[in-house]
Parts: sequence; C-alpha cells; structure tokens
Amino acid sequence: MKVASSLRKAAPRKAHRERSQLASRQHLGLLEKKKDYTLRATDFKEKQKKLKRMKEKAAFKNADEFYFGMINAKTDRGIHKKEAENRLKKFSAEEMALLRTQDKNYINYQRSVNLKKIERLQATKHIPEINEDEDVEEEEEVEEEETESKPSDPKKGKHTIFVESEKEVETFDPVEHFGTTPDMLKQKYNRLRAEQVAEKPRVVPGQGKLLKKLAKQRDQARRELKSREDREKKLRKVQMEMDLQRQIQNNKGAPPMKLGKDGRGLMVYKWKAERKR
Repeated sequence: MKVASSLRKAAPRKAHRERSQLASRQHLGLLEKKKDYTLRATDFKEKQKKLKRMKEKAAFKNADEFYFGMINAKTDRGIHKKEAENRLKKFSAEEMALLRTQDKNYINYQRSVNLKKIERLQATKHIPEINEDEDVEEEEEVEEEETESKPSDPKKGKHTIFVESEKEVETFDPVEHFGTTPDMLKQKYNRLRAEQVAEKPRVVPGQGKLLKKLAKQRDQARRELKSREDREKKLRKVQMEMDLQRQIQNNKGAPPMKLGKDGRGLMVYKWKAERKR
C-alpha cells in the first residue's frame, strides 16, 4: 500500500540535533560546524584577495602619479588620512564676517544672561554660617526632655505656691517669683532664668530641620554660583578669541607673527609696526 507524499511529510520526524563538543575537549571551545567553517573560510579568502590587490597596486605604483584627491589627503606617521572637505571655503569673505558677527552677538547675549544670574546669586550669598551640629543636638535634647517629661497620666499637673497673706495672693507675679520671662513661664521643665535667656537664645523645637534646609539651599546656591563663574570665564575667553580673529581678518597688511600663548591659553600675536599719519 502506497502512502501519499503529503501524509508522509506530515508525519512527525526525529529532531535533528548537532553534536556538541566532547567533555574531554571542552577547553578547545565550541565544536565548529560546517556553516562556521564556511563563514570563516569566506572571510579569510576575502582578506587574501584584498592583500593581493594592495600588493599589486604598490608594485605598479607610479612615483609621478597625481590625482586631485591628494590635495585633501596627508600621511600621519605612515598612515594615509583623507581630510574632510573644508565647508568654510564655500563662503566668501563678507559671508564669513557676517557669520562671525552673529556668533559674537550670541556669545555677548549668553554672557549678559550669565552675569545677571551671577549678580542674583551673589545677592543671596549673605546667609550666615550656622553650626548645624550644635543646633541639631540642642533640638534633640529638647525633644528628649519633652518625651521624658510627658506623664503617662493624661491629667494636667499643678504647681501650688504657698504665700504668707491674702495680699500677697492678689499681688503675686509668677514671672517675678520664678525670675524668668513670660515665654519661659509656660515651660514646666528646664525653665531658664531671665539672665540665662539673655545670654543664650532659646532653642525652638523644629529649628534644626529649618537650619538643615537653609544650609542645603545655601550650598546649592554656592555650587551654582561657582558653575556660573566658571562659565563666565569660558565665555570671556571665547569672546576674546573671536575679537582677536576679527582683528586678524581685518588686517590688510602682513600677517601677524605668533609669539606663543598667554595665561588664558590664547595665542599672542605681534603686528608689524606701522607709521600713523
């Protein structure tokens, strides 16, 4: 009985698996298959053909040969390099002057914006230095004392003071009796004397967090100010370089002579002395 080819193809077949590398040859890497060899051999042959063409070209090279591609090419340490086409050559002298003027105006605009931001940051630089560690420690001490002084009983405590007569009861002044200030009178624990309050300002709970926030803002402003000042130096350097290049471009006489670089890294030129009329 013959079986149709379609049924024979639809029947499941055994999966074909490539043989893996032997355990004793694992140190040699993966086992190379036919497709791997074909790829490697093709690449090797292409490289050999390229080397052969290069050797033939070097053997039959004419020493007097010239082509226009040599104008924008050079040899650097034995390596042939082709320079990119100078697109600025497409512009005339007037167009180049206009482009440099626009660049200078942009630099001037950026400098003015940066200087205004520097002035604004310098105006907010008057925040005094604060010893944050001491303030945080004092705040923590106050919070600990508040926690310790809180009674377990929700009832309010009383402070009874005995006097000699009813007249003293009518004229009794708790501020004078305890020798403190009206603000400190409400504090039932660690009540400071008026002299102590005058010597040391009172520590307000929550002041440490505020001081941390102010210190963070101050540090952020200082970092931004330093970054703006560095940017101003760079923009100033670019502006001076552009002014120098404009002077060289407008020079109609002999080209100036290069003397070296100054402290900013800008090139120093010496112009030929001309007699003024």
